Amino acid sequence: MSVREPCILYVCLGNVCRSPMAESVTRRMLMEGFPGRAIRVESRGTAGFNSGKPADPRAMAALSAHGYVLEGHVARQISDEDFLEFDHIIAMDRSNLHTLSGWSPACFAGSLRLLPGDSGTGSQEVPDPFYGDPGQFERVLGLLERGIRDLLNEITGAPMESHA
Repeated sequence: MSVREPCILYVCLGNVCRSPMAESVTRRMLMEGFPGRAIRVESRGTAGFNSGKPADPRAMAALSAHGYVLEGHVARQISDEDFLEFDHIIAMDRSNLHTLSGWSPACFAGSLRLLPGDSGTGSQEVPDPFYGDPGQFERVLGLLERGIRDLLNEITGAPMESHA
């Protein structure tokens, strides 16, 4: 009997900024730091007003400037089925965490939380850069990189391999 790899779902409000950025960062970190691990990673929004839209161009620019790839992203709203499919649902802020907590069915057996904070101290909110300038997308990317590294170390039970 084989053990199934964990599945991670990132959730923000509209699924065009933070959560797709987190998805892209996670995929690259898995590829580079955890070779051979086939962890499913996706993103959603708690609201459906952006459903069908691509990622925000400013999010794409911040990702691209740091060598991340996010191709073909189409915003989607979270569904009841997602609570059955994903082991780790990571909200980008407390507001979305509150929404997800109310949405979550009683049978959800996974983890519903924020990203880990710096150095594993508490949890961290990732601010919504949508109404900000491009520099806010850069700051969000830095928060995501640190939080996701800690999250992957927790989930896999092993530190990322270094590529010095």
